[in-house]
Amino acid sequence: MQDSEPFDWNLVYVGDETDYSEPDFGFLDVIDGLRPGRALDIGCGAGGLVMDLCQRGWQVTGIDIAANAIKAARKIVQAQALEATLHIADATRWQPDGHYDLVTNSFALPGDKEERVSVFHMIKNALAPGGTVLLKDFDSTMHRVSFFAGLDLVTVNEFTTAFDTFNILAAQLVDTPLYDYDSGGRVQDEPWTAAFLHAQRPCLPDN
Repeated sequence: MQDSEPFDWNLVYVGDETDYSEPDFGFLDVIDGLRPGRALDIGCGAGGLVMDLCQRGWQVTGIDIAANAIKAARKIVQAQALEATLHIADATRWQPDGHYDLVTNSFALPGDKEERVSVFHMIKNALAPGGTVLLKDFDSTMHRVSFFAGLDLVTVNEFTTAFDTFNILAAQLVDTPLYDYDSGGRVQDEPWTAAFLHAQRPCLPDN
């Protein structure tokens, strides 16, 4: 499926607390086993994961291409008396100003494989030695669903190839809830699938 114009992600968000959505609980299961440090959430949306990371003691930076998403995230984080650094930014061009112990991206990767290469390169540069990366997005088997037909979807192999120098702790297809994209509602039915990656940048060798 080819669009004549890029999708405007601002249309997905209102820009206030009503945009809140729960974080990826699969991510939180991994995060709860990590020591808090600096975290970067790429495609943070309205800040659901940002808020949970802050509550767990992480110093969090979130970026999203949609100004309305960042506007909502700021309101949601402030309402909980939390602090986070939030930027309106395109992940294919944005460069971090330091290293992070955790980098996450949940269903917010670019819909073009070449652009995903840029994001993966940024993630690898952003991670501190020993840092953890968590990625999840709709995988290519979702072409069976008409909404996804023709889209350039990610694969598990794409993840493992991009992070082949990392310690791969999990790389697999996982179930994810269905959504009715016409009405914005969740659909209770046979789960769709997503590609999931949990990897760790190797620590520096001892001198």
